[in-house]
Amino acid sequence: MDFGIFYYIVMGLGILYLVNAVNLTDGIDGLCSSVTLVYCGAYVLICSLVGMGEMGLVAAAAGAGCLGFMVWNLHPAKVMMGDTGSMFLGV
Repeated sequence: MDFGIFYYIVMGLGILYLVNAVNLTDGIDGLCSSVTLVYCGAYVLICSLVGMGEMGLVAAAAGAGCLGFMVWNLHPAKVMMGDTGSMFLGV
């Protein structure tokens, strides 16, 4: 089944939707980094089961960064990730 140019439009809008959804969670102390940590852990597990170790390593590095950031972002938050960090995690 070939969707043609429609596929690229829908995928582009879907990526924008997910990036903004993660960006919205950055306003609450620790929510963005804790949810992303769970996603990264699941991604590492799935990648290791499928045999894609390199992608699992990237997800593990992102999860480790979120874990280190959560120390400073839990209530009461001393730092905030901002748009750059949350949009990177959304992609």
